[in-house]
Amino acid sequence: MKDVIKEILEANEKAKNDIENVEKLKLESAQRVKNKLSETSSEYIDKARMNIKVIQKIEESKAEVEIEKINEECEVKIKEIKNIYDKNKNLWINNIFDNIVGIL
Repeated sequence: MKDVIKEILEANEKAKNDIENVEKLKLESAQRVKNKLSETSSEYIDKARMNIKVIQKIEESKAEVEIEKINEECEVKIKEIKNIYDKNKNLWINNIFDNIVGIL
């Protein structure tokens, strides 16, 4: 009978130790999962930041091309206006002069 009681107490102690080990393993696993999630989250955030920088550079490059195109179009229009002015300058001056003299 003493052996049976001794076995029961040993089995109880073993079960208690097994429960403690399982709890410890459970906490360690939870911490590993938490660390992995944090690491993965950081990786995604870093990748997103790099993607944002790449997209910004692409958009800046597109904007510079568009600005250059607009500037070239403006230069063409300015030259057209200047040519029209140079071509009609004397005619306009004479018309203005004639209108002023005609009023007087």
